Amino acid sequence: MWLQLFSLGTLGILTAYNYIFVLNFFDTLAPRGHVASVWLNVSEFTWLYGWIVLGVYLPAWAYYGRKKYGYSLEAGVLVGVGFVVILLIGTVARPMFPRMGWTWAERLGISLDSHPELGIVVGWAVVALALISICCNCESRDRLLGRGKGLALLALAVLCIILALSLFAAGGRVV
Repeated sequence: MWLQLFSLGTLGILTAYNYIFVLNFFDTLAPRGHVASVWLNVSEFTWLYGWIVLGVYLPAWAYYGRKKYGYSLEAGVLVGVGFVVILLIGTVARPMFPRMGWTWAERLGISLDSHPELGIVVGWAVVALALISICCNCESRDRLLGRGKGLALLALAVLCIILALSLFAAGGRVV
């Protein structure tokens, strides 16, 4: 359990570093070399659309675990998967909002059009709530995250990749 916690904490810190440093300050501090531009593009794409990948993965994970291993879905898993399914249906139905004739749908569409970052924040927030809901139960958390060894290896790999990219993009100078 401690390995899971520290691995998730490391991934959270690395994500925050990547967002704060790369997407906000990296443009002005580092020269626009090939590595820097690829890193910026991948970071921005992940920030914009990464919640969709996690959102599709969670219901697939729940369905696969129930079908293959016969796990009964706990209430937290059902609530979390329900959040994500509603989010994904809303994302697909979003272009139809103006044609539905509902005033709340039109207002929601207008607010999402005027503030596009709101949709990204809502997507990440709903996926985070779903993950918290699933991870409240220790059995479902262990099924989702494993015992912590794979998660620790993932955190170590992401740490090495971000450090290597920082060194390559800085061109050998201290940033």
